[in-house]
Formats: sequence, structure tokens, C-alpha cells
Amino acid sequence: MIKVGDRVSVGGHGATVRYVGDVSGHPGHWVGVEWDDSDRGRHDGVVGGVRYFQTRAAKGGSLVKIQNVSPGVDLLTAILNRYADNVDENVLVVSSKAVELVGMQSTSVKQSNVFELQHIVLESCSVAEPPPETSTLFKSCVTLNLFNNLLYRWDDVRKILKFFPKIRELVLRYF
Repeated sequence: MIKVGDRVSVGGHGATVRYVGDVSGHPGHWVGVEWDDSDRGRHDGVVGGVRYFQTRAAKGGSLVKIQNVSPGVDLLTAILNRYADNVDENVLVVSSKAVELVGMQSTSVKQSNVFELQHIVLESCSVAEPPPETSTLFKSCVTLNLFNNLLYRWDDVRKILKFFPKIRELVLRYF
């Protein structure tokens, strides 16, 4: 359930939820977002003379249909989605043709335990919060790339780093 204050992705672009509900004269359920890139916005939360929410920038917000909003995920979910996928890793589909990859068994075995990965790249994976507090430590990871995600509080970054005792490189850059 999406709620005010959540970090979300809309069409691959980061935003913060400022309103959830009905919009007068427009059927359906709507989400008012304040874009990370205020140039994407259309208004400051006023639509048809009614203020639904407030943005910092004059045109930093938009109303979008709820079905177009993707909620952020915690770090562990993003890692599992990226590295513990149950798809057949020995077949790669390129331009509608299947190509068998020879010698990929070792890659599959290495990635079967995500907590042993040395390098984790989660670019644009909608990471919005730390993993659950009960999560296992990533004791082997030395590089964590969180480029272009939905994190926005330094406290969440600090909480994430608690799970990476050997981290040497952290990428947090945003577009």
C-alpha cells in the first residue's frame, strides 16, 4: 500500500509521495508525487484550483495514476531480485533467439548465496530502505553500487552499511 512519504519510481524516475486519493473531476485513484528532478513536474500540487499537496519547486509535482507507481524496495529484496533469480542462467535471449552460454555453472553457484558476493551492483533497482534488521551480514562484499536509487536519508545509508563490515567502495551518486 503506497502512502504519503514513500519513495517511489514512476516510469523509472524517482519521486516522493505527497498525496494519495481521489482528484475532483478525474476518475480513479491518484498519487501526488514530488519529483527528484523538479523539471519533470507540471504543478506544485494545485489542480483545478484545489491544493492536494505542496512541493518545494513551483512545478515539481505531478498527479499520476496509482497503477503507474512502483514502490521502492528494501536492499535485501533488491539483491535477491538481482542475484538470486531462478531463471535458467545458461540461456541468454538475444533478439528473440536463444543462445546457450557454456561454462556458466560456476557463475550460478557463486550467485546462489547472495551473502557471499564480493561486488554488488544495484543501479536503478528502486532501493528505498535498508534490509530488515534480522538480515544476514554481507561479510564478503567490498563494493556496493547504489547508483540512481530511491534512498534519501543518510540514516538509511548508515543502517545499510552495518550489513557490510568489509565495504571499501560505496557508490551513492544520483543523476
